[in-house]
Amino acid sequence: MHHVQGSRRVPLDLAHPGRVFILTAAAVLVVDQLAKFVVRSTMALEAHVPLWPNVFRLTYVHNPGAAFGLFPGGRPVFILTTMLVLFVVAAYWRRVRPTQWPVVVALALVTAGALGNLIDRAALGFVTDFFDFSLIDFPVFNVADSAVVVGVIMLMGWILFGPEPVGGRATSGSEAADASDEPDDGASAQAGGGGDSPTAAETPVDPDTVQPHAGTGPEVTHESAAR
Repeated sequence: MHHVQGSRRVPLDLAHPGRVFILTAAAVLVVDQLAKFVVRSTMALEAHVPLWPNVFRLTYVHNPGAAFGLFPGGRPVFILTTMLVLFVVAAYWRRVRPTQWPVVVALALVTAGALGNLIDRAALGFVTDFFDFSLIDFPVFNVADSAVVVGVIMLMGWILFGPEPVGGRATSGSEAADASDEPDDGASAQAGGGGDSPTAAETPVDPDTVQPHAGTGPEVTHESAAR
C-alpha cells in the first residue's frame, strides 16, 4: 500500500489487489463451509442453542429459498442467479482492475457469499442457516448471507461517498497528495517571465542602429561605408 502523509488521507490503493481478493474470498468461504458443517454435524434440525438469552441463538434450519429464507423453492433459478452474479463480478474485475481496498474486499465478500450458498444448493439441495436473532422476528441466516450483505453495503458506500473519479478511476489518497503538489500553470508562467511581455532575447533588433561597445573601435554606419 502507498504511504500517504497527513492524518486525513487514508491509503486506498493495494499493492497486490488480486492476492487480497483471493485470500479474503477464500477465508470467508472456508469459515462459511466449516460453520455449516459443524452445525449439521452437532445439531438436530430445528434445534436451538442459546448464546445470548432472549437475544441471539443458533437455530439449525434448511433453507430451500434465497438468502434469509426469502422466496422458498426455485432452486434452479437461484443457482442461475448466483452464477450470473459471479460472472458480473469476474467481468467487472477483468474490465476495471480495481485497486482500492474497499472495492476489492467488497467484491471478495460478495463472491465468497455467493459461492458458499451455491455449494449448498448444488450439493445438498438447500442452504444451511443457523444465525437466529430471537429478540426480533428476523429470518435465520448464515455466514455467506452476512458476507453478501456487508459486501453490497461497502460497494454502495463507495459509490455514494467514495473519492471522485479522475481519468476513469477513483482518486486515492496518494494521488490526491501528488495532485496537490503539482504547481499551477499560471503561477509557473508568472514566475518564469512575467506573463506575455517579450523578453530581451525576443525583442527584434534593427541592424542599422546597433552601436559598438566602447573601446572596440570607431563608430561605423552604412553611410560611412558607402563613402
